[in-house]
Amino acid sequence: MNMKRQPAAALSRALWANSSSDHERFAMLLSTAYSSEKGADMLDEVSALGYKFMYEGLWGVNAACNHISKTIVLDSYHRPENLAPAFIHEVNHALQFSRIVKDVSKLKVGDYIALHRALEADACAHQADFSYGLKDVFPQMYEEEMKSPIMRAYVSEIEKNGGRKKAMNAAFKAWYGFEKYQTSYEDQHCRDILHICSLARKDPKGGYFSETMGAADILNICSFEGKPYVEPSFLASDAARAVSEKGKNKLSEALADLNRATGIGDASVAALPVRGKENPPLSLIQKVRGTGGR
Repeated sequence: MNMKRQPAAALSRALWANSSSDHERFAMLLSTAYSSEKGADMLDEVSALGYKFMYEGLWGVNAACNHISKTIVLDSYHRPENLAPAFIHEVNHALQFSRIVKDVSKLKVGDYIALHRALEADACAHQADFSYGLKDVFPQMYEEEMKSPIMRAYVSEIEKNGGRKKAMNAAFKAWYGFEKYQTSYEDQHCRDILHICSLARKDPKGGYFSETMGAADILNICSFEGKPYVEPSFLASDAARAVSEKGKNKLSEALADLNRATGIGDASVAALPVRGKENPPLSLIQKVRGTGGR
């Protein structure tokens, strides 16, 4: 039997603690995460990136990663075993951003949205893979995670003996069919892009909306065991690219205003398909899913 690995010493030193209870809960969280070989590998890797960790009372969020300040914030009110999947999710974000070499604020809108959607889908897929590996060790945690359609997609695939890679693929794609995430993240991405428009107005020669990032490059960032696990054709599909009509109109107006003021243009917004009521994301994904991952 393999001995449980011990947390990297650098992780404990990286906690910004407000109290001794923070140290205790973080030690329990690390112990939970290190109960999994996957969790141990990810945390060992992130321990070399210089991240800090801290606890706060978060409203409606279990954890959050700020890759600019290299800080992962954890909710003070969650039990360690229930917080562990969200912790791994945010650790995965830290690892993702360590692989990105381009300035994402300079990306064209279509690629900006494609990248950030994929980062979330990938983090959720790794969260599901981690949680499934501990289903017998922390059954309450697993039961809570099974409330997510992304987790259920992972479990449905792996219990067909599809293997972890195919289960990760199914979980990744299921993210795009989760209407709650589609709405909330689209709103966030629109706010981000409007902010970038304001930066471009102040610095028209700053290269904003000029860079591209193709599907293959995005999927190299979103990897499983060091390799892509989703086919590029999925990110090129309407299922992965579609935005709401409201969101597309908002972005189109913002880019048109920017173009009039500065001459900066971005045709990628016009190319985004609209997600209509008659074709919700899940139905589109079911059509695309046959192209790989099963």
